Amino acid sequence: MSPTVSQIRTLLPSLSEELSGPLDDWNYLHVTYEHPHVQRLWRVHGEGRLLLHVIDPVPENDVGLWHPHPWTCATLILKGGYEMEASEDDTPSGLNKMYFVPGSGYEMHDSMTRHVVQPWVETWTVMLTGKLFAEPIPVTRHKRSPGTRTSASEVRPLVDSWVSLLKGFV
Repeated sequence: MSPTVSQIRTLLPSLSEELSGPLDDWNYLHVTYEHPHVQRLWRVHGEGRLLLHVIDPVPENDVGLWHPHPWTCATLILKGGYEMEASEDDTPSGLNKMYFVPGSGYEMHDSMTRHVVQPWVETWTVMLTGKLFAEPIPVTRHKRSPGTRTSASEVRPLVDSWVSLLKGFV
């Protein structure tokens, strides 16, 4: 079953309490190999993952990373906002743009869908993923590197900011 924005909303009340405790099940990754740069807290959730993203604005002359996801997913914007383009094309066409603000969200269910997000301010999102697609995902323009990994407990100030944001959102 594919994750939904409604499922994310259901998780929010318990999430701030969970993050206030030990972070043994949580991981942290700072992704800086392409724009937008992303700070990601994540843990396993069912057959997928629960991911908390802080996404930096894209520099003015950059288009951001056009990429697919290897799983179905749902995303809810909690703070900030961005423009997103999505399609099955190998490159962005400029024809399928959408705008997301706090409280809005979307779902991606197709392995062939690629997208790019262009935050206009620092943007905080919650993403829920399903299990990986069975077929391989074709990747275009992707300079992937592992990013900076550390334990979630080492980024406690970021986690505390998430707790405050989540308490104010629900």
